[in-house]
Amino acid sequence: MPDKFRELREALRIRNTTREQIRSLNDQRNKSGGDDAKFLSQYEKLISRLASVDDRLSGLRQALAEEIEESRTTLTAAEEGMRAQRSREVTDTAYDEEGLALHRQLESERARLSLLEAAATAESAADIDRISAMAVTDTDGTAAEKKDAIMESYNNVRFADWPGASVPERIGMLWREGRKPQSKRSILISAAAIVALTLIVVGGAFASGTSGERDVTDFLRDGELLVPVLVDGADGVRNLEFTIEYDSDLLTGISAVQGDVGRLAVMQYDIDRSGILTVTVRDVVGISGTGPIVVVRFRANDRVAEQAPLMFTFIKATDVRTMSDMPVLADDGWIDTETLDMLAPELRFTPH
Repeated sequence: MPDKFRELREALRIRNTTREQIRSLNDQRNKSGGDDAKFLSQYEKLISRLASVDDRLSGLRQALAEEIEESRTTLTAAEEGMRAQRSREVTDTAYDEEGLALHRQLESERARLSLLEAAATAESAADIDRISAMAVTDTDGTAAEKKDAIMESYNNVRFADWPGASVPERIGMLWREGRKPQSKRSILISAAAIVALTLIVVGGAFASGTSGERDVTDFLRDGELLVPVLVDGADGVRNLEFTIEYDSDLLTGISAVQGDVGRLAVMQYDIDRSGILTVTVRDVVGISGTGPIVVVRFRANDRVAEQAPLMFTFIKATDVRTMSDMPVLADDGWIDTETLDMLAPELRFTPH
């Protein structure tokens, strides 16, 4: 079930972000007073993405509905077992232990059903987060134990939860998360995986006998390039979310890694085949600085003399001090698909 909660949270986040992008695009159209080719192309991509994520949500909710029915059946059986046990006129130790076990089963199944029903009606990623918080802070001891077990994987940090992070970045994140008692087991597993990966990489370097340093661009294939997404004047940014759209006929987005700014923040990204890059960067202590916050790897599909724009279509930043929205200005970028020259897209934070 924790995996379904993660998938549901991510699908709700993408759906609501896409809806905001559609509303923003419609507002821009109303202001400009026309439907140009650029608008129609963006609008069709967003509608297609929204339909896709709606289908995904329907599937997840159907799966949750099936689990709810199973849970209700189990709960009914547990209640019947409790009634049958109480009807027996026995007062020995075995009777008491059986009654306690049935009571625990009843309480934990009620907790499980409560979580499932709440998740099935969630309409945003924040709703899923609230369900998680309720599960962790529940004061009913027996129910809380079951809820904690259900939500353990959802709350714990996993090695795969940080796509694009380098080994040092993962170690830094693990150190911070390792201070949480509920994360210790998963931290040990992740740390072991990182150590093993590091040993393999170091061993391979020694075995190859290569003493010269290699630039990161040495690993790019023909037609590929790295494009930094820059920030200017970031100061105490808790959350930064943005979407960049590009022409998928001209470019293919491959991957993204964290830049020098916000090096220890938690970064997540999603690259849609239709030409939409969505990035979220979070840091509870605040992100500050000027420079690249994310570096994106692109491939030019055809080496033709054409300039492919990289356009910001959604931006949201939250202040770590006030938890309010921060003003951000955006400068779009571009990639020349023939020469692979580029202009990096940039987010400029205004003093506040």
